Amino acid sequence: MRWLLATLPTLIFHGPPSCPSQRLDPCKDFLATMQHPAIVRRLDDYEFRVEPPPAGESAEPSLAVRDAAGTTTVRWHTIPSLQDLGKILNLMEGATQYLDADDAYDPALAALALGNAARGRQLLEELRGSADAEPRELATVWLGKLNGKKDAATVANLAKNGATPRVRFEAWMEMARLHLLENRVGDAAAAVEAAVEAADSPGERKAARLARQYIEERRSSVLGLGRSGELIYGKRTLQPRGVPKNTARVELRLDGKLVATAKRAPFASTLGFGRIPKRQVLEIAALDRGGKLLQKVTAVINERSAASSIELAEAGNEVTAAVRAPRGTVIEEVWFEWNGSRFGRFEKPPYRAPLQIAAGEPGVLRAVARFDDGTEVEDARLLNASGGTLTSDVHLMEVPVYFETAVPGPSELQIREKDRSRRVERVVAASEAPLRLALVLDASLSMVPHLFDLQEAALQFVERNLDARDETAIVGFGASVEVLRPTRNRAAVERAVLGLRAAGATPLHDAMVQALLDLQVGGSRRALVVFSDGMDTSSILGAGDVEEVARRVGVPIYVLSFIAPLPPEPARPGRTSVMTPSNAEIAYRAQRELAAFAKRSGGKAFSLNSLDRLGEIWNEIGADLRKQSLVLFRTEPGAGDEWRPLQISVKGGGELRAPAGVYVTGRGSE
Repeated sequence: MRWLLATLPTLIFHGPPSCPSQRLDPCKDFLATMQHPAIVRRLDDYEFRVEPPPAGESAEPSLAVRDAAGTTTVRWHTIPSLQDLGKILNLMEGATQYLDADDAYDPALAALALGNAARGRQLLEELRGSADAEPRELATVWLGKLNGKKDAATVANLAKNGATPRVRFEAWMEMARLHLLENRVGDAAAAVEAAVEAADSPGERKAARLARQYIEERRSSVLGLGRSGELIYGKRTLQPRGVPKNTARVELRLDGKLVATAKRAPFASTLGFGRIPKRQVLEIAALDRGGKLLQKVTAVINERSAASSIELAEAGNEVTAAVRAPRGTVIEEVWFEWNGSRFGRFEKPPYRAPLQIAAGEPGVLRAVARFDDGTEVEDARLLNASGGTLTSDVHLMEVPVYFETAVPGPSELQIREKDRSRRVERVVAASEAPLRLALVLDASLSMVPHLFDLQEAALQFVERNLDARDETAIVGFGASVEVLRPTRNRAAVERAVLGLRAAGATPLHDAMVQALLDLQVGGSRRALVVFSDGMDTSSILGAGDVEEVARRVGVPIYVLSFIAPLPPEPARPGRTSVMTPSNAEIAYRAQRELAAFAKRSGGKAFSLNSLDRLGEIWNEIGADLRKQSLVLFRTEPGAGDEWRPLQISVKGGGELRAPAGVYVTGRGSE
């Protein structure tokens, strides 16, 4: 929903002399909520007023937006609940698409945006009788979204013959959505390109380009891997796309090991990616009858931190860039470089160019992507380098350690790993290394009364405890798991936190694993902070899986468990206690479980039965993170991957806190 803040400066609550209620005063409660710091923060660009209902209009309470010219652009005829108020604020900040300040159809779209489909449908049906072609045709398109495929022919006609560019844009976008529902990805891509051509405003153009990027992800070179960033584990059936016609077999390798061979079209194979998600490199090679390589596709599985990658197609001397953009960000431009000389420039996919270099010529190949927020990402490969690759049987390990006093030097530390003494190479103090932090925030339905408190506390934590070099990832979990990848962009962090909506169940474990994978790349201090108001109710992964991923990634975990006091349940027949094994008991058991592996990770756990101390606890975590240093030591890999117990101490005494062990990758996993 595209609202320009410069033209919508006033938010008005039209309150009647008395609110409709038998015992409570919902108007008073609403006005008290509007004083919450999280609401005040979001209304910085608005003036909030309380006025009586307009003369001659209904006396029922309403919330309205008035533009700079004094025109009311949209009105919600309700006293917003906490949940609806969050939705309204998101709409005002442009977090949802397709709402313009136009009296003809705003009431209908406002009703739909708050989930009132019946009222929205009623208003759209009324608009169908409008004498003005644009609102009449737009109403038809939007009703098509509610009616599904049965209106597809009508919408397709409006896409080609709509009265205005706005109608044609909306219709083409709806056609793209319908094609995707039927998995007709090619037709969806064509519809989005038509929407790009029809777009008549910056907001429409960005919406269409975001849809283009989403469709490009669906057109992956490998069927079965899902969307970009999706967790991959267990068994998956994969099928390569675009296999050359003279392919005799397709070989699939995981981390360099041959795991499957398909000898007949469509060359599908079922692979086991393991019980828990971990980073793996998948290679799919197409070969002819003589064993000659025709095509090779490389995909990094569960590599959440990479924003871009290059897939090199050796046949035909082509280079391809597969770019993953942060959510809500448009890819402006992609280009390639060979030894510093640029070739190939693209504003839309596919990002593919011929690689014209002399046979055996050594050099560095780069792909660079620039996003509409001004940030850039790149990936590089060294090609045709002469000589062998230097390998070593010695690993350099990186362990987060918290020192209560001065940070000691390497010679002052003693490390025993699996009962063997290890040499400390370096100690990196907090002042020398940036922090990469992931905040996992509960946005399940039970958080409706508390979400504003959590949002404000989390943002104050980021503002007070992180500096410009630090990165923050946001993972909100509820009806779905919403992810903002690690970024230094504070405005993006604020939008992600304030955009959370309380809805759905509690997929806590799945959210924690996604956050841990965002933190798996070393080279910086790292931490995971989790806030949840209860037990996991809907994850696919279990608590043991979370701990296993945490062991592999080596990140300290801070857990804030909020369980509001519950009244005792009535005694059941045959039991003497008034408390039975209930959801409350299960929640406390889950709380203890989380606290235990937070401690083993080197982090901390906090239990809350009210949110009065929430800000204080967040500040305590911030102070603790400033004590985190990185200790680097050398170890030898074993035959396979293993977790090894770890003991760290300061010679002569000194208080510290460290994880209970480290996860060492075996030689066969390199």
